[in-house]
This record gives sequence, C-alpha cells and structure tokens, in this order.
Amino acid sequence: MFSLAGVVEHKRAAKGVLITTSWFGRASHDFARQHGRLQLIEGPELKYLIKEHLGKDVIPGPIPPKRRPSR
Repeated sequence: MFSLAGVVEHKRAAKGVLITTSWFGRASHDFARQHGRLQLIEGPELKYLIKEHLGKDVIPGPIPPKRRPSR
C-alpha cells in the first residue's frame, strides 16, 4: 500500500488501484481515504467487475471476517 502511494506521488499519477482477491483491513482503508488518490478493490467488488465485464461468475477469495463498527 505504501509502495503504491509512493509511486502515485513520484509519477504524479491521478490514481493508484490496488486489487486483492480477499479484503483489506481497516488501516488500509483509512490510509487510502487519507491519501485521496488510492482505490482499493476487494474480493466482492472484484467478483462483480469480473461478472460485469467478462461474463464469468467466479469466487475470488475467502469470506471476509466480520468487522467491528468504527468508533
């Protein structure tokens, strides 16, 4: 995540996209939100995008753990 943020800054890119077949933790979501130019794509969204654009119904990763509500 930090490496992607560094590349986005160094290359003056409009956005950096990080994709996982599973999920990101709260700290990753917080960091991406604070950075402002990072987009995180997790398993369920990846599944949707694959179905939408490739017509394939896949199971990209395990079921994520239940998250505690933010304070």
